[in-house]
Amino acid sequence: MAIKETILLDTFQQIVIFNAQNDSERLQKIIEVKNLGSLLSNFKIINNPTGFAIDSVIYNYPISKIYCSFLGGENRKDYVDSILLQDECSKIYTVGIRAYVNNKIAILSTVNKIDLGLIACSDEQVVNLPIVNQGDTTLILDNITLKNNTNFTVSSNFPIEILPNHSVLISIQFEISQEGNYYDTLMIETNANNSANGFIYIPIEAERKNITIEVSDESIKFDSLNLNQKDSISFYIINKSQIPTSITLKSTNPNFILNQTFQSIPPNDSIHNEIIYLGRSSAGNDLGEIIIQDTCSKEYIIQIEASVIEAGEVYSVSLLQPNPADKMTNIEITSNSSIFYQIKIYDLQGKIISEFPRVDNFTGFVRIPINTQKIASGVYIVEINTSKEKAIRKLIKLK
Repeated sequence: MAIKETILLDTFQQIVIFNAQNDSERLQKIIEVKNLGSLLSNFKIINNPTGFAIDSVIYNYPISKIYCSFLGGENRKDYVDSILLQDECSKIYTVGIRAYVNNKIAILSTVNKIDLGLIACSDEQVVNLPIVNQGDTTLILDNITLKNNTNFTVSSNFPIEILPNHSVLISIQFEISQEGNYYDTLMIETNANNSANGFIYIPIEAERKNITIEVSDESIKFDSLNLNQKDSISFYIINKSQIPTSITLKSTNPNFILNQTFQSIPPNDSIHNEIIYLGRSSAGNDLGEIIIQDTCSKEYIIQIEASVIEAGEVYSVSLLQPNPADKMTNIEITSNSSIFYQIKIYDLQGKIISEFPRVDNFTGFVRIPINTQKIASGVYIVEINTSKEKAIRKLIKLK
């Protein structure tokens, strides 16, 4: 609300007072100038008071109005000045103006830098940012934004008020998905006296690297083993990343054991491991999986199988190759004695998707192609019935 002050040009000086709560508060007051003379006479303002502005002058007889504003303080000091008026007869009149600024301040204290470090396993990184008010008046946080990146979330609602000698912890979630070095600036919009044009700036750094593992074999088969025969097959794990990774390995079938269950792989390097089959006392097939888990808990699967036969017998049903499959996969059957075989493909609900004709009196080796182009992507069960066994294979159809 404007406060009216009256100036009697030919009688006395007047003092106009502005009371500001903080450095940024702009106040306006109306100063009335009364002409007590009998003649119409205008005046002009002949100075520029420091810290104040003459917004406008409206001339009327007998009362004119001067709109004067306090522009806001610097360094929270008080301002003392005057407005000099000169009438048409060059007579000078003085109006004193004073501005008193509240001496309480808000000081924002927080970290100088946010270093997210090396990011490898998750795009989302959470930082709990402490903000302390070290001043003696209420600190206000109007908003928190990023200068460049918009992929972030702040847990708090704004504005936030922080009392003197109190603090808040603000959770900020960043999403950094692209590989490379990441630089940005967190901008805190605030009334803090130590801000720069109303903002506190905090630099942010991070390094994003993805972990990629490859295995030398998608499937491993021990073929035509004798009863209780042990065997081993080597395989390789390749780290195609720019950073080291540790891996853990486990077998889902206790008849298959691993030479090592924990290994570390340097960047762009590979390691050797070995799967050992302990053998079995009866003919048939053993199935299992090697599950490889990297630093980020991502899993890679190697299917394993052992075919055990009676002495002198040659018989095996291979794994699907390739698997996963896009357009075609194959299965191989070997037998030195007469058998029958029939192949059926089921979806996970048990519905038959495809059925091959039964073949009787088979002896020798055969590779059976399975066309996967006409089935939808997903997981299927391939059942191979023979005179020796019912073998089950899991088929993964790619998009």
